[in-house]
Amino acid sequence: MKPAAIRSSIWTLSFILPISIFVVIVHEIIWEKESALDMTVYQYLTRNPGPEYVKKIMTGLSFLASPYLLGPAYLIIIIWYAAIKKNSRLAMYIVSAALAGFLTTFLLKWLFQRPRPSTPIVTPSADYSFPSGHSSAAFIFYGLIIYLLSRTAILRKFKYPAYACIALLSLLIGFSRVYLRVHYASDVLAGFCIGAAWLSLSISMIHRKD
Repeated sequence: MKPAAIRSSIWTLSFILPISIFVVIVHEIIWEKESALDMTVYQYLTRNPGPEYVKKIMTGLSFLASPYLLGPAYLIIIIWYAAIKKNSRLAMYIVSAALAGFLTTFLLKWLFQRPRPSTPIVTPSADYSFPSGHSSAAFIFYGLIIYLLSRTAILRKFKYPAYACIALLSLLIGFSRVYLRVHYASDVLAGFCIGAAWLSLSISMIHRKD
């Protein structure tokens, strides 16, 4: 098999797999009303919230995927690639990845209309719970950061630890939404699936044009 065909197969699988997992989550959580895992995690965190500083840490982590941070961050990255690096095509794909992820999550929330947990620690958004917008946004944005770092000349010994830290940060952001009781665990898993699918599709389109 030619290298191009192998890459195409990998990108296709990396798009189909998270979509398939998302469909399974929808079937179990939305259609079959299977909430045992969600309730187990929710009740455990409700009974064991930990000290006050943990709440502050989780609130800070949650902010790292909020529109108030990601909006300016995307703007800086887009200006950097479009105006300074003179790579308007890459800037366009970054814009499309961000907007596609946001619009998909927004439409799915209104399609499924799942209520949020009833006892949040912080004030939740006014929209619905499933899937988690913070989780999908974090997966897309920080995944793009990893990809953009991979295109730089930074030494591997620095790149791989950076990749690991950024990936862990994305996962912790998702966990923070569950800890703060503004989302159920399945909301976050579904958000990660949406983010992973759009991230994979966006990067595959970039490579297709390289």
